[in-house]
Amino acid sequence: MTDKNPHLADLRQRAEGAIRKDAARAPKDPVPLTLDAAREMLHEMAVHQVELEMQNEELRRAQVELETARTRYSDLYHLAPAGYCTVDDAGLILEANLTAATMLGVARHELVNELLDRFIVAEDRDSYYLFSRQLLNPGGPRSCEVRIAGSNGAPAWALFEAATMLDMAGARVCGVVLIDIDTRKRAEVALQELVREKEALLREVHHRVRNNLQVVTSLIRLEAGRNANVDTRSVLSGMQGRIRAMALLHDALSRSGSFSGVDLGSYLRHLAAHTYHAIVAQAGLVQLHLDVASVLVQMDQAMPCGLVVDELISNSLKHGFPDGRTGEVRVELQPVDGGPQVRLRVSDTGVGLPADFETRRRDALGLQLVSDLASQLRGTLTVGPGPTAVFTVTFTPAGPRAALTTERAIDGVAN
Repeated sequence: MTDKNPHLADLRQRAEGAIRKDAARAPKDPVPLTLDAAREMLHEMAVHQVELEMQNEELRRAQVELETARTRYSDLYHLAPAGYCTVDDAGLILEANLTAATMLGVARHELVNELLDRFIVAEDRDSYYLFSRQLLNPGGPRSCEVRIAGSNGAPAWALFEAATMLDMAGARVCGVVLIDIDTRKRAEVALQELVREKEALLREVHHRVRNNLQVVTSLIRLEAGRNANVDTRSVLSGMQGRIRAMALLHDALSRSGSFSGVDLGSYLRHLAAHTYHAIVAQAGLVQLHLDVASVLVQMDQAMPCGLVVDELISNSLKHGFPDGRTGEVRVELQPVDGGPQVRLRVSDTGVGLPADFETRRRDALGLQLVSDLASQLRGTLTVGPGPTAVFTVTFTPAGPRAALTTERAIDGVAN
């Protein structure tokens, strides 16, 4: 049976040579075969020939399957959506697929024996060298983002993912995957620019709101100054303090540069100091002590807390220390037993609450406002225990908790 396969033809020649060698070593006078022995031998040879033909057919089929698999692998390798290349220790490209050649803007055969860093933008080569050195250390795959000279000549972002391995000769090589991330990087840059623009806009909005609130505060102060009615002036003064509390919050947001949350502790320190200095005429008689932790909350929680503190400090300074009485007003902001809730407390060492406090509480606008603000915080307001005035609002911050720090007043007055 004639076979045109070179490999099988070579096997046939080697087999015939082996038979000739065996024939040369055979005895010169072989024992004559009987007719039955000859027939048996011919039958065995025929069976063996059929077996060889069947094996030959299986080899042909295996070879076809191998060629098909090789072609399929070649197509998958060269037409893969990611670029692949093999690099030696010196950084020379040993092999690359068509996608890598397209990304690097060079014909595939021209990539062989070229340095991979030749196609990387000069400003990003330091990142690539660090990435290359990391490949020598044990561990999993490494990755880095660099800009390469794309097919159109313009720099394009690519993600390099690589891992060291051994080739068939036992030499160490590096398999590198090149992934086109230019669209993603450009989208990230555009998104970052959009975020910066929005932050600038929000900063400007908060700045203008603060300025407008300061104008309103000035108008109220002028109106209070020209009004002779004591009760009217007291109402206007309370309005001025509440607007000042809102203006300080917008000022804190415009200066912080972060609009995802407010450092409630920092905000309350500034607010308490402003309220204290706006009301206390003679320093030293009543001191302000602060024991506040740094807690990150959202703006819609910071505003009610500021109004509560402004209202309660104002009430303490106006009604808790008559006739030159000395003492202190304390503002506290601390977590409740390390849990998610926070306790905001304003207390003083003044004359304490009047006996008919509950009756006055229903009629006083400021105390009604404190109760409404506590409800807005979805918290609870408790008064007491006496004899001094103690107001406590317990609520759960809506924003993530920040690291807790405590800052106390210096010389009795918060800075």
